[in-house]
Parts: sequence; structure tokens; C-alpha cells
Amino acid sequence: KGRPHPGLVWWLKERTLTGRIAVPGCGSGHDVRYLAAKGASVFGLDLAESAIKSAAKYPLVGTEEYHLCDICRPAS
Repeated sequence: KGRPHPGLVWWLKERTLTGRIAVPGCGSGHDVRYLAAKGASVFGLDLAESAIKSAAKYPLVGTEEYHLCDICRPAS
């Protein structure tokens, strides 16, 4: 889609973010960057290496991070 999810944009219009935020299935990171631009401490997770590589092609807008991770398979 090339932009943050419209529902996320709408929801954040009247809310302040606190804490650290995880975005599972972050794909190319559009939601992650949007949250980071709003001042959030945010990290994106995806199980596809291609998604993480795609997200890394965009310049950082804050302190966002991206991690290759399968949340259904915890590290042993």
C-alpha cells in the first residue's frame, strides 16, 4: 500500500503514545516509520527477510528498529 494503515493514522490523531511498541508483520515498515515519526520507541518484526530488507531501504525517521523474527517460534 506504500503508506501507514489509514486506521492507525486515524486512531493516533487524538492519542499520545507511550512505552515501547512492537509491530509484528511489519512488512516494508510504513506503520513503524509513522509511529517513530510520532515519537514512539518502536520496532518492527517480520519473518520474511525480504520485508526487513525492504524496510531498511527507507531512511530512519526516529529510533525505529527492524528485526527478522518468527513470533510463532520463540528463541530457544
